[in-house]
Amino acid sequence: MRLKAITTGLAVIALALTATACGSSTANANTIKIVYRVYSDFPQMDDFMKSVKKEFEAANPGVTAQLDPITALDDYVTKVQLMQRSPSTAPDVLFEDSFYVNADAAAGYLLPLDDRLKSWPDWNQQFIDATKQAGMAADGKTYAVPMSTDTRGLWFNKTVFTRAGLPTDWQPKTWDDVLAAARRIKETQPDVE
Repeated sequence: MRLKAITTGLAVIALALTATACGSSTANANTIKIVYRVYSDFPQMDDFMKSVKKEFEAANPGVTAQLDPITALDDYVTKVQLMQRSPSTAPDVLFEDSFYVNADAAAGYLLPLDDRLKSWPDWNQQFIDATKQAGMAADGKTYAVPMSTDTRGLWFNKTVFTRAGLPTDWQPKTWDDVLAAARRIKETQPDVE
């Protein structure tokens, strides 16, 4: 229950931070347009965003959060890219994967949130540095607040590593480490895929 409250609170705060950082692209300056994905295998996202909208509007009288859900991953990316090409169609708040932040910031689609994050106590109390970096672009500015995360891992076969002369307690630090191990395995065991 506490996790849900924290997550909802973070999303509401993220909406508030972003809404105040951006000028509204909609005709009504008191309306913020929020674009997010709706997943067929995760219908709770739509329910979650509706609850965030309700909470945000209650905390910000006179401001309307206009939800603009988009289904299907390919449609979402294409539609958001097209929307962002014009200030009249660009969303004020959008849900996107962290790997888009740098390109969107460089293109001028996003505004930095650093000044607003300084006055948000949870930013330093609830987020670890690695999580904060997910919303940071190459210019060192923060353009996004994480709402959720996933776990990514890399598994390897210790027997294959042993045969390649690689350590079985391998812990790569860079992608170059991963590529070097892959090359070594390919050299010593060309049949391994």
